[in-house]
Amino acid sequence: MLVGKRPYHILDYLERGRNILYIDTDTIWLQEPFQYFTGAYDLWVQLERDTYYCTGFMAVRTGANTVELIRAWRDKMVNLGNKKNDQAGFQSIVSNYSSKVKIMGLDSKKFPDGSQYFVTFNDTQREHAVVVHNNWIIGHGKKLERFKRMKLWYEDKHDGTDLYN
Repeated sequence: MLVGKRPYHILDYLERGRNILYIDTDTIWLQEPFQYFTGAYDLWVQLERDTYYCTGFMAVRTGANTVELIRAWRDKMVNLGNKKNDQAGFQSIVSNYSSKVKIMGLDSKKFPDGSQYFVTFNDTQREHAVVVHNNWIIGHGKKLERFKRMKLWYEDKHDGTDLYN
């Protein structure tokens, strides 16, 4: 339900003149990412497999053109019946705004998707990651197990229990 409403939430803040950093809850920050949101861009977005925009990690600068893009994305989701796959909706309209909205795809070596980080990266490549997105796997339990296996899940040292269990 949440991801299908993603453009609504982002648009709400953009229309109020606020810049947005939108992240999915299955991300881990290994370094501070704000230094990568520079230059004359309107939108910085994670790439999946180096070519596909991932709407689970986006920094959006407010402005007339980005508001127009996000409105179009919202409208596309309405036309799709607000289905879960907001990424497909975003992909289908983003090229229509390439002359108006400057988009920077984030370096996938620093902002890897789950397939890259957990499957194809070696330990040396993992050391350069800034934000890891635990996507390309479905289910809370599977994501939690993968975070723990890769030592990306931390426990409360006071009583030894997981913070979210």
